[in-house]
Formats: sequence, C-alpha cells, structure tokens
Amino acid sequence: MGGDTIQLDSLVEEIFNHPESIRQGNNLTPADKSVINPEDTWEIAFVNSISPQIFKIIDAVLTVDPKYFGNYMGYQKREWCAKQKDFLRRRYGREPTSEEIAADAKQNRLYERYKLCYLLEHPEQIVVNRTKYNRYEEIVGVFLAAACKADPNGRNYLEILDNFVNGAEEVEDDA
Repeated sequence: MGGDTIQLDSLVEEIFNHPESIRQGNNLTPADKSVINPEDTWEIAFVNSISPQIFKIIDAVLTVDPKYFGNYMGYQKREWCAKQKDFLRRRYGREPTSEEIAADAKQNRLYERYKLCYLLEHPEQIVVNRTKYNRYEEIVGVFLAAACKADPNGRNYLEILDNFVNGAEEVEDDA
C-alpha cells in the first residue's frame, strides 16, 4: 500500500499546486476534448490522472447507491456511450462496429472511468463500502480532498466521509 500512497501523494501535490491544469484538462488530447462537455473536463482529467492501482481502490470503496443505479445506467448510455461512439466515428470516418466499441472501452478502461466520473458529478449518490474503507481510509480521504481542490464548483467531497462516519448509508462487502 506504500506505493499507492506515494502515487496518490504525487497526484495531490500536482493538484494542490496547479489545480488549473486539471480544470483545463491539460492531460487530455484534443480529440478527447472535442467530445467532452467543457463542464465535465475537470472530472475526466482528474480521473485520467489516477493510476490504475489507486483507481481500483477508490472504485472498490466508493460506489453508486443501489437506489440510483438506474439513473447511473441511463446516464452512462445516454452520455458516455454516445460520446464514445461519436469519438470512434470521427476516428474511423465511419460508424464503429460493436466489436470496435467494446475493444476501445476495454483498452481504455472506459466503463470503470465512467463510474468514477459519474460519482464526482453526483456525490450525493455515493455509498461507502465499510470493509474496504477501513482498509483504505487514508487513500480515500486524500483522493476526496484532491477532488475538492480540483472541482471548479467547490463541492465538498469530504462530506461523503463525514456522513459515512456519522452513520449515513453504507454498503457491506459481498465477500
């Protein structure tokens, strides 16, 4: 876990020293930016800056509240899948096949990234997995503090942890 903390510390240092870099999407390609709603740029840039190891931890601890899962699936289909298809259409100059869409999603971990972007957009729909949180409390706290700093709208993602610690909804680990 020490390496994970070092990777997250480096991300946080970059965000706290240069939040405008994330807000402007400096780590995104022009092609990425061409299909992204400008208000979503910071979320996508923030998620893209997270290492796969940290991402797996955050994804395991923070999840969509089951009562909002239908909203999440509808949003994913309506927003993200349409943008992915449009992006590939521009890249190939034709309608992408289902296989090409699936391959691109897998290669770029799109469906995983979509979930985290959705949670940043809808923090009120987050629930915390207690078992995983107890193991990764520091990493999750640092991640949410970095999200607070990167978010140009000033949302306080640390309220998620405050609500959780003070008895708000949570999910138990299935395993």
